[in-house]
Amino acid sequence: MNSYNNIVSEIQSEYKKIGDVSCVILKYEKVRFNSLGFKHIIRKGISLRKPKDVLIRLNLLKYCPLIIQSADVFVEYRLIKKRTKSFEYWGLTKVVSGKEVTVVIRQAGNGLKHFYSVFIRRTSKKYFKDKN
Repeated sequence: MNSYNNIVSEIQSEYKKIGDVSCVILKYEKVRFNSLGFKHIIRKGISLRKPKDVLIRLNLLKYCPLIIQSADVFVEYRLIKKRTKSFEYWGLTKVVSGKEVTVVIRQAGNGLKHFYSVFIRRTSKKYFKDKN
C-alpha cells in the first residue's frame, strides 16, 4: 500500500503542474486541472475507488491535456440539475495506444470548466459532432 501511496503522490505532483488547457471543441475555452478532478480519480462520491481502477486512471492522466486540446468529437454530453445547481459534462475521446480514452470535463453552474475524469471507453459510439 505504501508504493500505491507513493505513486499517487508522485502523479499528483505532476498533475498540479498542468494548470489550464485550451479545448478546441469547446471553442478554445480553458479547462482547469484542479483538485476536484484529482479527487474524483481517487474517489467516487465519498467512497474510495479500488486501487487497480485508480492506477489505471492515474496512468491515463498524461494523455488528458492532448485529448482536451485536440478532440473534435463529443462522445457524450449531459446536463444534470440538482436542486438549485446545474452541472454540465462533456466526454471527449481519442484513441491512444490502441485504446479509446475518454476525458470528462465538468462545469458547475456558470463556473469554470474543469477536468473531472478519465477512463478507457468500452464502446465506440459517437453521439454527435460539433458543427462550428
